[in-house]
This record gives sequence, C-alpha cells and structure tokens, in this order.
Amino acid sequence: IVLYENRVVDANTKKLKSGKWETTFTVNSKKIYYDDAGREREIDTKKNLVDIGLFGEDVVNEEEVTIKDPYYFELKWLKPGDNKFTITTDKKPLKAGIDPYNKLIDRNSGDNLKSIEE
Repeated sequence: IVLYENRVVDANTKKLKSGKWETTFTVNSKKIYYDDAGREREIDTKKNLVDIGLFGEDVVNEEEVTIKDPYYFELKWLKPGDNKFTITTDKKPLKAGIDPYNKLIDRNSGDNLKSIEE
C-alpha cells in the first residue's frame, strides 16, 4: 500500500512593479509504503511527480459544478521533504496547492491547499 503526505507549508505573494504577482510557496511531500498489516515499511527517498499550482477564486461552470481556477499548474519532480517554488502570474493568486485535485491517495488531503498571504 502506498500513501502520500502532501501539504502546503507556507505561501506568500507580492505585487511587482510590472503589475504581475510573484508568489513563493513551500510544499512538503512524502511517499510512504505500508505492508499488508498496515505497518509503515519505508519512506521513499526518490523524487516523485506531483502536481503543484496557484489558484484564483473557485468558479461555477455551466453544470453548476464548482471548479478551481488555475493561474499556474505544473507537474513537478519533488524530492521528499520541503520543496520551494517562486512563480510569477498575471493575476493575484489566492491559494497555493500540491496535488490540488487529489489524484494521489493522501492521508490528509485537507492541507493540500493553503491561502496565500500578501
């Protein structure tokens, strides 16, 4: 069994003179293997491909489904532990995320998105 522990540690943004927004955020990623009895067997020491992103306000589509509005979204190789990114966007992002669409089985997916401080 493989479970992830992904979370956003911190996220800050500032407006640049150009009118764009520079956001620095740190995500923490851990991939853990468990045996058949549910005991932790090992923590992966290799990099893993995980989605990260910056988002605006959620929007409601034509089918009245709430969806995230990505300003930046990329699949990145993350080392175990903290990974820091600085991204520039045209609009002010409100949330930073790691695996924001919950594609991976995470022990606590509630901490995958974090509000960004200015």
